[in-house]
Amino acid sequence: MKIQIVKPENQSPDDLQEFADFVAAGGQVISTGLPRRVSNALILGKVYTDEDKLVGSVAIKRPEDSYRQRVFTNAGVADLLASGYLYEFGWLSVLPEYRGRVTIELVNTVLNLSAVPSIYAVIASHKHGLIEIAHRYGFRSVGHEFYGKDDNLLTLLAKG
Repeated sequence: MKIQIVKPENQSPDDLQEFADFVAAGGQVISTGLPRRVSNALILGKVYTDEDKLVGSVAIKRPEDSYRQRVFTNAGVADLLASGYLYEFGWLSVLPEYRGRVTIELVNTVLNLSAVPSIYAVIASHKHGLIEIAHRYGFRSVGHEFYGKDDNLLTLLAKG
């Protein structure tokens, strides 16, 4: 396994599209505008097999202000935006047969290299394992659960 941590601006259009396609295939994000959002991220984390097959992704995203405002407001904690929270941890997707150790290594590597002072994550509330991983890395659940655009119940977590 090879973990790559890259800046989107140093990636080819094909590499960015591969990342966006992988994230979209996970079925947990709205794919409209995803390639643009991927190219705007702070960093991308990717896991490849020795045969160069992409099997995992994660990013430190730079979401638009309107999205951040909507998420924090819907969770009932709009006042936290004054603390910064310009970056979002997300697009974590690992193929089922590689989950576990690969997921932990990917999360650990990206969070340790990002060094952002405050960061948040939005996780589907039924994804208890991902919420537990976030808690292990210092994220805390804030506000109350809320419904996203796709009617999934979501949990907002913040660190910093």
